[in-house]
Amino acid sequence: MKIIAHMAKQDSKPAGDNRKFKVRPQLLIGLDVLAERKATDVTELVNTAVRELLEKEGLWPPKPEGKGTA
Repeated sequence: MKIIAHMAKQDSKPAGDNRKFKVRPQLLIGLDVLAERKATDVTELVNTAVRELLEKEGLWPPKPEGKGTA
């Protein structure tokens, strides 16, 4: 398995705590092909997929801290 964190862009400086996640080899094969087709990297594809899932579940964008729902 590859660890996605090692494939991040060197020039990007993401803020906050960075976690490492493992991607199953079967998924990574498809991700590599898709990244090449889209002229991007696997990290960007994974970030996009996670953001889209969070949006679908109503968890993105995050709510501002200290703001209530009322």
